[in-house]
Amino acid sequence: MESPSSTAARYGWVLVGAGLLSIAVHSATGYASSLLLVAITEDTGWSRALVSTCLSVSSLGSIVWVPAIGFLVPLWGTRRVLTVGSLVLAGALLGLSAIQSPLALAALMLVPFSIGNTSVGSMVNYSGIQPWFHERRGTALAIAGTGASLGLLLMPLIQTSILSSGWRGAYQAMAAGVLALGVLHLVVQRQPPRRALRGGEPEAPEPDMDFASIVRLRDFWLLSVGLGTSTFAGSLLMVHHVAYLTDYGYSAENIAVALPLRGIAGFVGRIVCGWLSDRIGTRR
Repeated sequence: MESPSSTAARYGWVLVGAGLLSIAVHSATGYASSLLLVAITEDTGWSRALVSTCLSVSSLGSIVWVPAIGFLVPLWGTRRVLTVGSLVLAGALLGLSAIQSPLALAALMLVPFSIGNTSVGSMVNYSGIQPWFHERRGTALAIAGTGASLGLLLMPLIQTSILSSGWRGAYQAMAAGVLALGVLHLVVQRQPPRRALRGGEPEAPEPDMDFASIVRLRDFWLLSVGLGTSTFAGSLLMVHHVAYLTDYGYSAENIAVALPLRGIAGFVGRIVCGWLSDRIGTRR
């Protein structure tokens, strides 16, 4: 008969799979802004500067919502945060499909979209996955993190939806996918084991650190600056690169097909780095 600890160790990989899909949705709804920028400006006649500003305010919202959602994770648990976050994001996407003004676009991106997209992203999923692993934690988190690359692989589907149903229809299609994600999290998310698992056997729990202790660590600030600057640079490119390339004669359809190449490269890089972190240490 299989031991409870062995069953728990295997179930952690189920959560890795759910996390991969969740991060893919988070990534795809964010990357889609670059394709939607072109479609919305062409359809509405609003200026590119105005639409890009409205789409980009979700990054400003994250400054507020990321720590707030992080605070909720230990209180609510990842199952509730991920499920509720999926519902909020789906509602935001449906709202975006019906907007009639730039103000409505900005308001929806700033509040419900930003809240929902943050709630289904890597932060919450990693929080739920990490306690299930010890020795292979880096590999597990890296596999879940490849969802960000999978999101890029979905760009041709989103562009096809824009061409067939318009940008409003594309938002509605994304909302349906996010609702399915919410059902998935409701079904598969579980409370983590009380003790981390090492090779299928219970491992002594790692010491907890309070917030005051964490913010005094140099590594915390190094990671914060690294993530902040790289995300800032990536966000600037993410919104504008499709519009920039269309100005030079490339079609949005061809750009959407090319984007998965970046996703494939990221997929390989994430897996290799996660595997290495388990063998030579995260610091190295």
